[in-house]
Amino acid sequence: MKHFLDRLQTRKIRLLKIAKDNKELNNISDLAKELNCSTQTLTTTVESLIEDLEELSIQTLSIKIDNKLFIADFSNEFSLDRLIHLYLKKSFEYQVILDCFFNTTKSTSQYAKDYYLSQASTYRKINSVKTILAQFNLELQQASKIQIIGEEKMIRYFFYSFFWETRTSVTWPFPYSKDFIEELRQLLYPENYLKDNTLINENKLDLWFAITLMRVKENELIGSLPEIKKMLQKNPSYLKNKAEITERCLEVNRDLTPQQIDEEVYFYYVVMMYNIYYVEYDDKMMPLLEAINENNEVFKLASVQFIESLNHFLSKPLKIDQYNILLANLISIHMYVFLFEGLLSPFEEPLKTKRFDRIYPSFYKLVKNTYQNFIEFDSFSKYYYNKELLFPSYMLTLFVSIDVKNYTIPISVYLYSSHSKILETILKKELSKMTQYHLFFTDEETDETDLIVSDTFNIPYKLSENRMLIWDPIPSDTDWKNLRDKLSEIKKEKEFLFLD
Repeated sequence: MKHFLDRLQTRKIRLLKIAKDNKELNNISDLAKELNCSTQTLTTTVESLIEDLEELSIQTLSIKIDNKLFIADFSNEFSLDRLIHLYLKKSFEYQVILDCFFNTTKSTSQYAKDYYLSQASTYRKINSVKTILAQFNLELQQASKIQIIGEEKMIRYFFYSFFWETRTSVTWPFPYSKDFIEELRQLLYPENYLKDNTLINENKLDLWFAITLMRVKENELIGSLPEIKKMLQKNPSYLKNKAEITERCLEVNRDLTPQQIDEEVYFYYVVMMYNIYYVEYDDKMMPLLEAINENNEVFKLASVQFIESLNHFLSKPLKIDQYNILLANLISIHMYVFLFEGLLSPFEEPLKTKRFDRIYPSFYKLVKNTYQNFIEFDSFSKYYYNKELLFPSYMLTLFVSIDVKNYTIPISVYLYSSHSKILETILKKELSKMTQYHLFFTDEETDETDLIVSDTFNIPYKLSENRMLIWDPIPSDTDWKNLRDKLSEIKKEKEFLFLD
């Protein structure tokens, strides 16, 4: 929202989010630190927010500062989305972009009157919109009317990014209902997308389709996408439902030619694929895999090369099913990035990829090494140079596509119970539930054993203490914590040694 809300509005929203999520954080000194402002600025912010609530007739929230404590009383009906929406309606930049989308723009002088701005302030805000558009390789034209000009696919990407950034639950601003969009999407889904073996980002797909339909209605068409065409032609749903898809498109714009309809559907398909992830192999993937195999576009070659680069750093080659799942998911990423020229929307807050390092440090390094190997190919670096855009997608896709722990270095464990073989078996089952580690159990201790877990030092042979963990016959919470720490230490040491 930083592009459309001023600093004061942004601080108000952050303050309310903190107050709603963490009621114990109410001391104004602590809140000021959290908001990176002085206590005086925070006090001014609260006073201004009280005025906003009165002006906007929001009676579902009351706030005050009492004895250096910020007190907020939220009713169940309070909607932060509604407040954000009301703030957005006051934003000059937001309104200009919204008007461009709905083709309802005014003259610059009229905008100045509407927002009580001087000519200098108006042009400064217009330039702010131009700066945003420039990041999508677009321009703001100020001739007879204000409009956005540039390549159609980038205009759509911009509007998608804009609406996703400013989305609230308050309103659906598009004339096409979600039911209509859902019906159109169903006609395009390959059959297996409707099964349990996929993850579908419904909200993003709804938004993409709504924007695309609006552009088609205005006769702003996508044009030829020859590189994408082959990917759709083996889609059974597309072939079976082509007549009905054509009919739905003509409902939006009666002047469309068959070729223009096909071109729009190719665009839908890329967007749809990017927002659908396979998690399990299904034989119904075969048409998609056939289309991939018959394709020699850069996004297919990049996907194959990425997997080849990945295989250098896995402990064993991917099984065929997981290879196919990963290939299908990578194709989606690489098609999407290819289509939008590797641009990362400036509106999006990129996932903090470094935080993956804390969750699974060796896996983070695995992906990092793979990407570095992959990007050395000049034919791919032209399109896939934007690490900020790609890295989160690669991380998440690999987690979804393959059981990561099965392709990392295994840890051999010898578990010994002096009390009972039954207890030993039970403990092995419990350890097997620690899915973040690739554990396998040995029947005897050898030089290759990474960890010996025992309830006594008195086992039949001398063991090295640096790879030994002693715990109670029925392990305590502390014992389990010590085990996790030991396994993490071994895992990191083994995998980093392998990756280096």
